Amino acid sequence: MRIRVLSSPPLPHVKAWFIVPDGAQNIASSSLVHAEPSLKNIFGLKNALRNGIPALRPSSLSAADLILMIDGFELLDESSTAVINDGDLVVYVFIVY
Repeated sequence: MRIRVLSSPPLPHVKAWFIVPDGAQNIASSSLVHAEPSLKNIFGLKNALRNGIPALRPSSLSAADLILMIDGFELLDESSTAVINDGDLVVYVFIVY
C-alpha cells in the first residue's frame, strides 16, 4: 500500500508518496498473525514515517508529539492501520501544547 504524506509547519516540509511496509498491509487484509509488531497500529506507522522520510529523521520529536490525520480527522494511536486506504492523503501534524 502507498499513501500520500504531507507535513504541516513547524515540521520540515514534506509532500511525498510513502510505501507502507508490508506489516501494515497484512493488517489491512486481516492477517494479523504475520504483521510486524511495530505496524499494528497508527503509532507504529508514525514511527515508520519518521524513520522512512529523510526530512523527518532529524526531528527531536517523538511519535507521541505528532498526530496523523485523514480528511481533517485524527487517526488515533491505538487504531489499526486498516483505517487507511491505498492512496489516502495522510497529514502529519505537530501537537502544540
